[in-house]
Amino acid sequence: MSSLYELERENILERTEMGRKMYVMNGGKLGRKVGSVESRDTFLKKEQTQKIISLLEKGKSVRDISSRLGTSFRTVTKVRKMIGIEKMDKKQGEGFVKGLEEQPIVSPFEFTELMVLDGVGN
Repeated sequence: MSSLYELERENILERTEMGRKMYVMNGGKLGRKVGSVESRDTFLKKEQTQKIISLLEKGKSVRDISSRLGTSFRTVTKVRKMIGIEKMDKKQGEGFVKGLEEQPIVSPFEFTELMVLDGVGN
């Protein structure tokens, strides 16, 4: 039975490939349209993106923002990641590194021991 499915899959792939070749031979173009990718700065300057940023800074959740503005969950998450990276680069980067430098170096064995003592492993 599986050989029948494999044969059918090969036929589908072959027909799809032939269809694409015919499309290209008749002047069609495959792939993303030229100029359809916008820069990060352009995206962050959009009105909708600015609204998302202001709501994120007020501490609103991604789902709440998505439902309020009628945007997708993915768009709000994308903006959150972009501004999170910006904030880390500009404001928190140096403080984060200094905080790491102040932490004591612990071997993996000591770390495991500390975790057991704190009751985290249970």
